Amino acid sequence: MTVIFTERTGMNWIFYFSIIVAIGFSFSQAQARFIKLSEALNTKTECASGNCGEDTPGGLSPATQVNNRDLRKIANKVKTQAQKDQAILEKQIADYSVSAAVTATIKYAVAKKKQRSTGKCYKFVKNALAAKPGKPIGPGLIPARYDDVFALNARISLKREEHGFTNLLEIPPYDKLLKNNPSAAPIGAVLVYSSGTPCRGASYIRDCGHIEIKTGLPGQNAYVSDFGLTVPISETPGNRTARKKIYKLVSVMVKLGGK
Repeated sequence: MTVIFTERTGMNWIFYFSIIVAIGFSFSQAQARFIKLSEALNTKTECASGNCGEDTPGGLSPATQVNNRDLRKIANKVKTQAQKDQAILEKQIADYSVSAAVTATIKYAVAKKKQRSTGKCYKFVKNALAAKPGKPIGPGLIPARYDDVFALNARISLKREEHGFTNLLEIPPYDKLLKNNPSAAPIGAVLVYSSGTPCRGASYIRDCGHIEIKTGLPGQNAYVSDFGLTVPISETPGNRTARKKIYKLVSVMVKLGGK
C-alpha cells in the first residue's frame, strides 16, 4: 500500500486512528473522519511547500487522493471483519439458547420453583444450572452446584473458568442493547441484579442481589428463580413505583462457543 506522508503527518495519523478506534466510533463516522483529517493535514503540508493542488480535481493533490483511497480500504476492511465477528457472536448466542443444557436448566427451574419467593433465588438457580436430562444434579451448564450464597456474587462466580459464562453487558453492542432491558436478553440467559437489600441472616452484606433465568415461556414462568414471574423482576409494578428502582440489571450471563 503506497501512502505519501511527511514523517510528522504519518505519526499524527497513527495517533488519530488509534484514538478513533479506541473510543468506539461507528464505522461510517470513522471513515468520514479519516478522510476529513487526511485532506486537512495533506493540504496544510502541501501548501506550506507551495503546492496546494488547485489544478487537480476537487482541489486535492495526487498525494491526498492516494491517502484517501487507502484510508477507505482500511475502514472497509475493519468494517468487514467486525461484521464477521458479530455474525459469529450472534450464532453462538442462538446455539446457547437452543442447547440441551439450557433446555434442561429451564425444565428443572420450572419444575422446582415455589408459588412465591422463599428468599433462596440463588440456591434454586444454581441447582437448575447443574441439572441435565435424567439427573436432578449433574453436569449441565455448570459441573455442579457450588458454594456461594449471595446472588450478586454470580456476576463474578459464573465467569470463573470452570463455569465459563460471559457477561453480554461487557460486549458491544449488547452493552447498550441490554442495559436496563432484561426483556431483550436471549432465552436461557442468567440475569443478575443488584438490589441494595441486605441478605437475610447476614445484614453485613448490604447488597444481596437477585438472580433469575429467562425461560422464554409465556405467562407466569417467563422468568424463574425460586419462584416465577411474567416479567423480569426489575419490571414488576413494585419496582417501577418505588421512589428509586430496587433492582438494577448488572449481568446477562450466557455461555459462548461451546464452553
